[in-house]
Amino acid sequence: GEVLGALVDLRIMQQTSGEKSLLDVMRYLYTEYPEKNRGVPENGIQKAIEKITGEDWSSFFSRYVYGRKVPDYKSIFAGAGISCTDYLPLNQSPSWIGIDLRETNGELNITSVTKRSPADKAGMTIGDQLIAMNRQKVTANNFYSLLANISVGGVVTLTFFRQGKLQSKTLRTTKNPFRSYSLQKSSRASAKELMIREKWLRD
Repeated sequence: GEVLGALVDLRIMQQTSGEKSLLDVMRYLYTEYPEKNRGVPENGIQKAIEKITGEDWSSFFSRYVYGRKVPDYKSIFAGAGISCTDYLPLNQSPSWIGIDLRETNGELNITSVTKRSPADKAGMTIGDQLIAMNRQKVTANNFYSLLANISVGGVVTLTFFRQGKLQSKTLRTTKNPFRSYSLQKSSRASAKELMIREKWLRD
C-alpha cells in the first residue's frame, strides 16, 4: 500500500508537471466527502485523481489496484530522473514453483502454496513433507540451489509424504515473479525530471 501510494504520488506529479501531488487528491476528497457528511464511494479515489490530473486512470487502477499486475517501476521512476534496477531477492532462484518451506526436527514441510503457482496447479498442499526433488534429497539449505539448476519451464518431480503416504508429483517451473529493486539518481535526468524528483523527495 505504501509503495503504491508513493508511485501514485509520483505519477500525479509527472502528469501535472509538478504542480499537483497526492496531497491535493486527499484535500479534494476531504472537502467533497467528510466535510459534506458523505462517504467516499468505491471509485472515489480514482475519480479524485482524474479530477486533479485531468487524465484517465482506469488502466492504472484495473492493473495495479484491483488487479495483480506488478507496476512498471522503471518507467514511473524514469519520469523523475531515477534509474530502477531489478534483481532476484537473496536466496531465490530464477526458476519458481510457488512454495515456502520450513525445516523442523529434520522434516522439511511446506508452509504455504501460492495460488495459481505450478505447485498449486500440481496439487501440492500445506503440510506436505518434501523429501526429494528430481530424485535428489532436498533440505532447507539446498532447496534453492537445486531449483536453480532447473531452467525456467523445466520439469520438476517432487517426492513427499502426505499423511504418512509417499507420493510424487511432476510440474513445470515458471519464472520467479518476485523481484527486489534498487534506485539511483540518474545523471542524465532532464530539467523537468530533476524538478519532479526534488519535489517528490522533499514532499
